[in-house]
Amino acid sequence: MHRSMRVGTMTTFRDFQQKAIDVSMDFLRNFPADKHLCVEAPTGSGKSYIAAGVCDHIHSTFADKRTLMLVPSKELVRQNVGALHAVNPDLDVGICCAGLDSFDTDNTVLVGTIQTIAKRLDAIGPVDLILVDEAHLVAPKSADGYYTRLIETMEELYPKVRVLGLTATPYRVGQGLLTESEHATFTHIVPAKQIGADIRALQKRGLLCEFTTAAVTEHYDTTGIRKRMGDFVVKGLDEMVQKQSRTTRLAVDEIRILTQEREAGLVFAVNVAHAQEILDLLGGDGVIVTGTTPAGERDQIVEDFRAGKIKYLVNVGVFTTGFDATNVDFIALLRPTSSPGLWVQMCGRGLRPHPDKDNCLLIDYGGNVERLGPVEDVAPPRKPGKGTGDPVLKTCPECDALAYAGQRVCSECGYEWPREIKLQRAAELKMAEAARPTGYTLKVHKKQGKPPSVAVTFKSGVIPIATDYLCFWHGGFAADRAQQIFWRFVDPAMIPKRLTADEVIAVMKQRMRMPSEIVLKKSGTWVNVDRWMS
Repeated sequence: MHRSMRVGTMTTFRDFQQKAIDVSMDFLRNFPADKHLCVEAPTGSGKSYIAAGVCDHIHSTFADKRTLMLVPSKELVRQNVGALHAVNPDLDVGICCAGLDSFDTDNTVLVGTIQTIAKRLDAIGPVDLILVDEAHLVAPKSADGYYTRLIETMEELYPKVRVLGLTATPYRVGQGLLTESEHATFTHIVPAKQIGADIRALQKRGLLCEFTTAAVTEHYDTTGIRKRMGDFVVKGLDEMVQKQSRTTRLAVDEIRILTQEREAGLVFAVNVAHAQEILDLLGGDGVIVTGTTPAGERDQIVEDFRAGKIKYLVNVGVFTTGFDATNVDFIALLRPTSSPGLWVQMCGRGLRPHPDKDNCLLIDYGGNVERLGPVEDVAPPRKPGKGTGDPVLKTCPECDALAYAGQRVCSECGYEWPREIKLQRAAELKMAEAARPTGYTLKVHKKQGKPPSVAVTFKSGVIPIATDYLCFWHGGFAADRAQQIFWRFVDPAMIPKRLTADEVIAVMKQRMRMPSEIVLKKSGTWVNVDRWMS
């Protein structure tokens, strides 16, 4: 449904998938070898087909190039290999995965699990691209994880090797965005909104399933539980569920009632004992899967679940990535988290559409919605001591080419971005006054014979301070200034002049950050907004 569709011997990608492929290839062609890109695309958007499209493009253009695709599980090996064969049956694809009892090393495109690949780098030899699925698993280089050790080794052996990542959650708790660590592997991120693949956009198109929620009797009380690296300490959660068994009993009773008309769902538990308690309260009407469930048994359980033979799949942190069951029509969360990534990954299991479901019911007993927000609007965690940071790529307003955030001139068409607007003279500085707005209103300003502008009226309480007119559609200095303000305070990946004034206002209402100060300048009897301060 949401995946790419095969037409004869060609694959037709959805528009956002094609844009992700184009952006990736543009980056690989034009950015230096030591720059590595991560593309954000939500669960269910067809990341495996995006990856396959990149591989097909590379190997159709450069016959001598090799790609190494790293994935965290055998399920994702199968999924990505299937996509590669669907996109181009003639691609030379190999599998290096102990879980699938396959140890290929010589193919043009080699797909494998990180643990198996890491032991066979000598046999694999030189590669030109390392493509990382579930790229949020890549820790900073200082953390010395499987991925970082492998990538660093390959970079030492083959200095021109490139790295491309795909993930629904391009951030890590305690690190922030994958680009923000001092020793980050990825240097650039393309956000899902830039390619038109954010969750809300795909839900509106019917390509992802919408969520509905149910009011619950009570939540687990997480008061006093310590956090480490941004999430609750596991020991604290263990003690919580032991002490709050009443909440578990109420939750399970309520889950049975709320899911009477539902077919198949995931129940997330804190630990194995908690999962067993939940299953017992369900009267055995379900199955437990944990990290120690034997591979063959787990495969059979998943197959039975997809076939509708199991209604409640109770698990302990197992089905957060790489689990593709479109029939999931409810998710019950008895596992509190303060990790935006884990929250999105858990809920993402219900995003895939299915002919027999109208929506996916979220039943949250962990207080996660209140703590982190709706899954469609989760904000990435902040790097300690830093702000959230802006995406580090921007799009040229003239030709759509990618550029560094600080780049002045587009390498493709020569477009020159304006410098940040500053007061140039001390006399001007003396005339300027700073004000701290507490609110603002937005409206379309129209003047006969001229393009519209967006009027932003800043207020202190209910008292207006000054109005700034953002002239996106006027051209020249006024348009450049408006564009720069929009990129800094609204969305650095959008080109507002391509929207209508009403559409720009709708976006600004959703995403605009309040400036900490505005700098005012007096011109005769008028007070103008000279500058927005972050």
